[in-house]
Amino acid sequence: MNYEKFKQQLLEELNQKTNEHITSFEQSTSMKNNNNTMDSIVAHFSSKSAIQPVFHPEELFEDYENGQSINSIVNSVVEQSEYTYKHSPNLDRESLVSEAVRCNLYLQLVNEENNQMIKDNCAHLQVNDLIAVARCKVEIDGEQGSYLVNRKIQAEMKLTDDELLSIARENTLAQPFTIKTMAEVLGESLGIELNDSPVSQVYVLSNPDGINGSVHMLNPKATMVAYGIMNNENFYLIPSSVHELLLLPESMVDDPASLSLMCNEVNETVVKNTEVLSNSIYRYDHETQKISICNNLEDLQKLQETNTQTQTHHRRQAM
Repeated sequence: MNYEKFKQQLLEELNQKTNEHITSFEQSTSMKNNNNTMDSIVAHFSSKSAIQPVFHPEELFEDYENGQSINSIVNSVVEQSEYTYKHSPNLDRESLVSEAVRCNLYLQLVNEENNQMIKDNCAHLQVNDLIAVARCKVEIDGEQGSYLVNRKIQAEMKLTDDELLSIARENTLAQPFTIKTMAEVLGESLGIELNDSPVSQVYVLSNPDGINGSVHMLNPKATMVAYGIMNNENFYLIPSSVHELLLLPESMVDDPASLSLMCNEVNETVVKNTEVLSNSIYRYDHETQKISICNNLEDLQKLQETNTQTQTHHRRQAM
């Protein structure tokens, strides 16, 4: 059975399993980061305030190809839907205006150009070539999830754009951030120590969960700590993905243009399309305490000249 036939049969069999809680299963399309879309099946409940679970047939088809029967997959989807109906928090009007929901708002950074639909349908902050949008955390039986706060949900929350983004920003800045050397990050994943590695001078800015941690480029505390770690030196920020940023002190970079080329190549060959943040390179200036974008060749050449002068000054001081 090919994917299209599987998807059709899956939907038909799911709609034969409806009950007093689950009224129907509907085929839809999920909009992912960077204009990526994914086939989806949405469970509809008798209670309109319950969170609607979304299932992706492409992922379920992989289970089918690995030997799981379609009957078993159907039963699993129905069981998960029932569980969500019984245990998920309500999204009725009363709960959406509650303090508990507002405490769970936070910001996520996405690429502006590649997320026009999100920009058009959500309140947002402009951050160079990025936008910051609000999401809301939810917990179902200990499992963490979140949903994008679009205009419809925002209206139910009875928040203006400024109020929504202000609350989400305040909550985000209160969240912990992490700054580790690349050697530490690689060492943790490989289970070895890489303290003497050249990447020990490259830093990774994220959060403890490693999910959507790039938003901490908006956190003044994070950039100040990074500045101190790098011996009070201005630094570049390379968008490794939506989850983290690489930080490099200026003295390490002889040719800023090479960073832009590297970022483009990594995004095209390594990073998942849904996790790409930007092809741009950013620079933190401690004097202004601002992060600016440096994309065009003229900007990069000026930075290269500035870096050369700075490195010459440091060498003279060391003599």
